[in-house]
Amino acid sequence: VAGIEYTANLSIKYKRPFQFEADVNTNSFQIKDLAPYPDNTSGTVRLNNLPPVNDSDIIFNTLSGSWYVVNFETTGNFDGVSIDSGPAALTFYPDGHSTYIDSLYVLSFGQLSNTITINGISGRISVE
Repeated sequence: VAGIEYTANLSIKYKRPFQFEADVNTNSFQIKDLAPYPDNTSGTVRLNNLPPVNDSDIIFNTLSGSWYVVNFETTGNFDGVSIDSGPAALTFYPDGHSTYIDSLYVLSFGQLSNTITINGISGRISVE
C-alpha cells in the first residue's frame, strides 16, 4: 500500500505521470517516472532528475538508498508475502486519478489474503 500511495503522491508533487509496476511472476514491484524531468535522455543514470531515476526510469528510494524495486522474496519483513494478482502497470496522474476503472491487487500470506483497491477516478486506496 505504501508503494502505491508513494507513486500517487509523486505524480501530484511533480505534476506528471508515475507508474507502479507489479510482477506476479517475480513477486516484486517497482516505481517508475514516465516523464523524467529535467533530463529525459535514456541509457544513463540521471541523478539530477527530480526524483533521480536510473536508465530504466525507476526512481531512487531515498529511504533505502537504492532504486525503488521491492522483491518480496528478498526484502526484509516480507518473507511469505505474495502478489497473487493485479494489473502489471498502474499509472497515476497529477490530478490524483489513476485510471477510470478501479484496480485491484490481491496479496496473500499463508492462508490470509487482502485485496487492495485503487479507485480509478479519485485514486483513493482501500484494503479489505
